Amino acid sequence: MKKLIKIAVLMVVSISTVNAQKLSQETINKAIDKLNCLATENSVTESKMAWKCDCNSSPNYDIIKNSIPADLSNTLALSSEINQIKKQSVPSATKNDLIKFLTEDVFTKKSQYAKLYSFALARSNREEFVDWKKKLETHISEVVSKSTLKQKQLDNDDIDQSSPQKEPVVEHEMNTIENESESIESKSFAFIDKGIFAFEIDVVAIMLMIILVIVIVKLSNGSFADAPIRSKRDIPEHIRSYVKEKIESANFVNRGSVNSVHSSNEISRLKEEIFHLNKEIELLSQYVHAEKYKNQEEIKKDHKIINEAIYLSNPNNEGGFNDSSSSTSYKEGASIYRFVKSSSNEASFQIDERESSIKMAMQFPEKNILPVCDSENEYEPRFTKVRTIEPGKVSLEGGKWKVKRKAKIRYES
Repeated sequence: MKKLIKIAVLMVVSISTVNAQKLSQETINKAIDKLNCLATENSVTESKMAWKCDCNSSPNYDIIKNSIPADLSNTLALSSEINQIKKQSVPSATKNDLIKFLTEDVFTKKSQYAKLYSFALARSNREEFVDWKKKLETHISEVVSKSTLKQKQLDNDDIDQSSPQKEPVVEHEMNTIENESESIESKSFAFIDKGIFAFEIDVVAIMLMIILVIVIVKLSNGSFADAPIRSKRDIPEHIRSYVKEKIESANFVNRGSVNSVHSSNEISRLKEEIFHLNKEIELLSQYVHAEKYKNQEEIKKDHKIINEAIYLSNPNNEGGFNDSSSSTSYKEGASIYRFVKSSSNEASFQIDERESSIKMAMQFPEKNILPVCDSENEYEPRFTKVRTIEPGKVSLEGGKWKVKRKAKIRYES
């Protein structure tokens, strides 16, 4: 029973060590560059200027810096501050800790990251900033997952090329264990927001856990001896030596470093597992791409609505406008007001600047102008023109555009 407890403890330690593996500095720097690109992109586009850097291509700091317009000093300072994180000690840089640090913590440390704090504070009450942070988390997770997968593939290729073949060191009982272990499939999946896939899996740890589980099951069922196990001497020496060798040969200090010797069957089976996992990642990436395209199409549709202009004639008896008489094109002799939509049911309005519209409005100002406009000066018969100083605001309710704020106009001769 004590032997079973010892083996179980070894399993827990092995699993805990795998989960606590730290990321390489190269991976951390790539994640910081991704934060830098997305944050500066947000800052530049909010300043109504064009962003000329593709964040999906994983640009480095020099490329990001050269893409920022020279007159945006605050954005340049923000980008420089983010890049300085590379020179600092990132605490507990495991995958989940790194994602939390770069998507949450850096925005709350006012004294340490003043620019990032101000960046987040200025956008904290906006719904689109919440979406932006989710996008940031997704991109950083992808960077870490890709770097992790690439490192594991390189390590396994090194094993395949450099490790000598070694014959099994166990007898009949251990051969039975090896045959049973080959039928066990091991996968570790973690799905982030909107189906984004990320995983951390150490092939050596998987093999170790498979062997330990089988040994525990065999020992519990008494398949190695007819009598109960009373001490470690009751366990065959070659089995204890084999398990000990597997434990000692796994190097968990440097992430992804594997010095143990595996049989060709083990390596082939593990490579096949990685191949299938890569296929599933590819399918999920295609799904993400499709969702992104769908969202872009919806945004284009919204922009089309926002920029749409419509034309209406004189106000109705209620001091508003009937949407049924609106037109998407200007009609000379009929159109007086020009509306510009800010959403599907909100718009700003003003008297159209065309001569025909002004002439119609001035024919009956008490009917065509005063119900929806406030004038800076009194109307006089000598006035022949009217100019909109500040557009008014309307909202569409029940098929009618109701005035929320009158337009400001001035009569001129």
